[in-house]
Amino acid sequence: MNPASRSDSVGGGGATGGPVTPRQLADALGLPPPTDEQAAVIAAPPGPTLVVAGAGAGKTETMAARVVWMVANGLVEPEQVLGLTFTRKAAQQLTTRIRTRLARLAGAPVIRDIDPTGRLRGLLTASEPEISTYHSYAGRLLTEYGLLLPVEPTATLLTQTQLWQLAYRVVSTWDGDLDTDRSPVGVTEAVLALSGQLAEHLVEPRQLATAHLELERLIHTLPAGPRQKGGPKRALLDLLEAQHDRVALLPLVDRLAEELRHRGALDFGAQMSLSARLAATHPEVGAAERDRFRLVLLDEYQDTGYSQRILLSSLFGAAATAAPEAAAGNSPRHSGALSAGIHHADVDPGRNQAGMTSGADAGATTGRQRLAVTAVGDPMQSIYGWRGASAANLPRFATDFPSAPGVPAPILPLLTSWRNPPEALDLANLVSDPLRERAARGGGVTVDALRPRPDATAGIVALALAETVAVEREWLAKRIAAEWRTAGDEGDPPPTSAVLVRRNADAAPLAEALREQGLPVEIVGLGGLLHTPEVADIVATLRLIADPAAGSAAVRILTGARWRIGASDIAALSRRARELSIRRPAGQTDAITDTATLDEALREVAPEPAEKAGLGDAIADPGDPEQYSPQGHARIVALGRELSALRERAGQPLAELVADVERTIGVGVETQTRRAHAAAGREHLDAFAEVVAGYSADHRSSLPGLLAFFAAAEEVENGLEPGEVEVAHDRVQVLTVHAAKGLEWEVVAVPHVVDGTFPSGTGTATWMGALAELPTTLRGDREQEDATDGVPVLDLADIYDRADLERVLDAHKKALAARRLDEERRLFYVALTRTERALFVSAHHWSETGSKPKGPSAFLLELKHETESPGSALSRTVRIDRWDDPPLPDTPNPFTDNPQTATWPRDPLGSRREFVEEGVELVKSALHTLRAEARPQQTELDFGPEFCFPAIIPESEEVEDGDPEGWAGDVSALIAEHLAAEQAVREVELPGQLAATALVGLRADPAELAARLRRPLPYPPSPYTRRGTAFHAWLQRWFGGARLLGFEELPGAADITDTDADLLRLQEAFLASPWADRNPVEVEISFETTIAGTVIRGRMDAVFRRPDGTWVVVDWKTGSEPARGEQESVAIQLAVYRLAWARLESARTGSPEAEVLANTVAAFHYVRTGRTIAPEHLPGPTELAAIITTAAPRRTPPPPPRAPHVPEPDDDDPGPPEPTDVELLRPPSEFDIPLDFDFEPPPDPESLPPDAGW
Repeated sequence: MNPASRSDSVGGGGATGGPVTPRQLADALGLPPPTDEQAAVIAAPPGPTLVVAGAGAGKTETMAARVVWMVANGLVEPEQVLGLTFTRKAAQQLTTRIRTRLARLAGAPVIRDIDPTGRLRGLLTASEPEISTYHSYAGRLLTEYGLLLPVEPTATLLTQTQLWQLAYRVVSTWDGDLDTDRSPVGVTEAVLALSGQLAEHLVEPRQLATAHLELERLIHTLPAGPRQKGGPKRALLDLLEAQHDRVALLPLVDRLAEELRHRGALDFGAQMSLSARLAATHPEVGAAERDRFRLVLLDEYQDTGYSQRILLSSLFGAAATAAPEAAAGNSPRHSGALSAGIHHADVDPGRNQAGMTSGADAGATTGRQRLAVTAVGDPMQSIYGWRGASAANLPRFATDFPSAPGVPAPILPLLTSWRNPPEALDLANLVSDPLRERAARGGGVTVDALRPRPDATAGIVALALAETVAVEREWLAKRIAAEWRTAGDEGDPPPTSAVLVRRNADAAPLAEALREQGLPVEIVGLGGLLHTPEVADIVATLRLIADPAAGSAAVRILTGARWRIGASDIAALSRRARELSIRRPAGQTDAITDTATLDEALREVAPEPAEKAGLGDAIADPGDPEQYSPQGHARIVALGRELSALRERAGQPLAELVADVERTIGVGVETQTRRAHAAAGREHLDAFAEVVAGYSADHRSSLPGLLAFFAAAEEVENGLEPGEVEVAHDRVQVLTVHAAKGLEWEVVAVPHVVDGTFPSGTGTATWMGALAELPTTLRGDREQEDATDGVPVLDLADIYDRADLERVLDAHKKALAARRLDEERRLFYVALTRTERALFVSAHHWSETGSKPKGPSAFLLELKHETESPGSALSRTVRIDRWDDPPLPDTPNPFTDNPQTATWPRDPLGSRREFVEEGVELVKSALHTLRAEARPQQTELDFGPEFCFPAIIPESEEVEDGDPEGWAGDVSALIAEHLAAEQAVREVELPGQLAATALVGLRADPAELAARLRRPLPYPPSPYTRRGTAFHAWLQRWFGGARLLGFEELPGAADITDTDADLLRLQEAFLASPWADRNPVEVEISFETTIAGTVIRGRMDAVFRRPDGTWVVVDWKTGSEPARGEQESVAIQLAVYRLAWARLESARTGSPEAEVLANTVAAFHYVRTGRTIAPEHLPGPTELAAIITTAAPRRTPPPPPRAPHVPEPDDDDPGPPEPTDVELLRPPSEFDIPLDFDFEPPPDPESLPPDAGW
């Protein structure tokens, strides 16, 4: 079909009228030509298409190229493209690729041949695709169409931690019947997991309540089989008991749903299930979305869940035009405004498609271009079944999105790996062979083996089997260290390196082995944000501040790298805590003669557990110094002072308290000092600060409440999500295989491929025993007659006695285990395909525990067998470094027979201690010298004739001898602290550098600015801020003035929905203004200039030049106009911009600054209202300086401004005349700048109507 045949097409292909081919387009844009496989995907005709993209096959690049090709050929407009993926990072990457290539197309000469009318260039400038995550898209649907269910558009989306807190409250306050031996925490976890499973598979609670009845009938009524006696066996009764326990949780699930409805809240599962039901039961939603989008990209489709499959197929697939009666919900849960996400019906498109018209084909008869749905996925990388992803979704795409009734969608391959060396691909293909064979037999997606790129260079692959896990770790660490040494010898940077573990518990020992080889190491994301060392230290300190009995927190602090209190001193502290708990009653001297007195004495001597002293109390009052070592006692006393000081300040806002703790214990400095080695600096601390700020904003914040929030996060979110850490060259990263998906390193090691670890021996719970698992008969991804690739279903037909039932149950259990093993195999495949050059795979016989050796798993044995096979390609490319023989029978574990010893607490400096201590002495000596030199300048705090202490106590030997405990210094500091606390106003020194907006704050509200300077915190994320950022980025592209960073590269850019209706209204309003037709001289001009000794930094939005040579500095405002009382303050921003431009232009041209300043006007343009407003008078340099000098009469010299340096004004040149009024500004006036840039005289402010001006 000729793309130009579309009635509303943009352009018509190439200059000859035919479509532009992918290779022609790549050549015109200066991009590498696509391969034949890529070209087939890029130029696939409109309609549904499944792209099977292997690991490293360049799917993101190909998807971006498909968008550009369809836009260039007039098949879609940019705003008709919808791209969905799973993570914000992936969405941002896809957004960047698409935007970059569309921008390149807009500026390429070929666009004149494609579209001589110029309409396509205008569209590329004015519109963009919508790229978001699946959950963000579902949320947008509920916001726009949710009232059809009904669901409130303003529903709050809870995090997992917030949901857990609510569920725990429901469980803890439950007053109904519940026969269980689980703790409240265990019940909470089961309720949440079951609620999530019901939501994911669109199952009603009433369906679950009756699902086990047939099984129960069979167990109780079937006769005994051959050689069976008596009633049902214990295993059958346990199976039935598990079903009853699951049903018993349904009232709690319902109560949780009611609480969510009452609070107007949703969780992620409910968000997706509600959007799926919305799409399935309201065809008008799908019709609107299909009218809005003509190209839909579905990334990582193998990781979608059942509810996502229903959502997408109902909107864009075969179910889009199906009769909705089967999907209509009739239960009371469907009538509520909100729910926890368990309100579902049988809406599987795979069961209702006979004879229907495909949604993708729906437009074919109307003359419109067919909807193009392109799903990209890899069945070999479906590894998230444990969190709801369904491996069955990918093979079912072809029938969910048919090309025509009864005609499956075409499948196109992308099987050339641009990442992996041939040797690693040989291993990966060997591991995936059984999966491909089963897919071919079971009707799944058939996938050929991955191929290396044509110019692929040889890699390094080595296998090893060691006698012990310690030897294995040493081998692995030495292999990676050798790669680093080789790179250093050749003058290259260290290779990116990763160790991929199956279990979190294996990370720390492997990291230690790497450090012993001198390698910098980082454990990425394991244990969550709360378990990163620096954050864990802060939380432990907070716990000890709030609760002196927090023993685990106290032990962490005492034995940590900072204090290193030994075991004997900790034992003495423990004894001291018991002494503080058991004391003789006050005033009790006489003998006890009655029971009442005895009871009272016992209550005082042996208090309730909550009243007992803890280690924290002992730290504050350690007692007799003789009970401790001298060093230990000194450190305990110092720690006690530190904690007491922090408790004094515990009433400050939580964000400030956390910052105070961080600064006091020094973890911020510690993380920054290791940036060049083993960690990524402050990322985790900054992420933690954002969590605390978010909690403080959304809750009635208190320290105990914050600590409870952290406890809940540890239970549910594994300690909150850690700050994102990118692949880096300067350290070896240790992380799980699941976390490594989508990443790549030059050197990859996969250790511990042993029985019970890889494949995992855990996670074997099934619906037959686990409360949170649904019976397979209710799962949406279950096996069906025409799709045998789903979850095995228990078939209870043709069962005549209990022996038959037991045999069927055993076979079903084995089928579920085989499916789990397939997922482990896919996970191993993912691990092997992360490498770009070197791959090391290893195992061991003996671990530190256990009486039996583990030995290599079947996965590693497969690799070794093929490597040793004569004629095998692996025999020539894969090296077996070592393969230790298995231990003889009855051989004891060498670890248990030879216990390991170590010094405790561990010295954090190790062998570096001597050198570090030498450096410390040098620093102390220098500080001592500085104090001695500063002594004559010291002042005294005068509190009366009888009370005087030096303000600064010099650390001289005399003072140390006369005041060994430092009490004089403590008293002086306490007095100063109390005096400061009594002051109504706290002075904050103005820094030497300020943002232009900070100067506005200094004029408007100095106290608020002082608070932010004293405790700088990030502003909470705001949709209005993001929208303003998006609008300014769009303006940059409109004026063609993008500078160093594109909007796509800014943090959080992928979170912005570029088709936001409000953003579109802003763009339309700007295009309707006269500014859209004017060409600025400069846009987004960064500057720094000095005012009153303070460096002011900022960025001007745009500068225009009028025909008469004068300048107009414009600041675009997407918000509302300020109130009259704020007009003077906000005008300070324009005054700074005006002065900065005058100095920049003066520096460039040599014109006098005063002359440029007099010829420069500054204005705000409020985009929403179309009003351009300029103050009649703006402060000049003198008045701007007065704002600073008035606020900060005593200041330290600021650092000099960075290049490019703007010359300071001549002291003899006072600048243009300034208003002499007491007020800085007279009321500003509104004016319209005509197209010729000649300013009309501003009206008299007194004649303006009340709504004019500001």
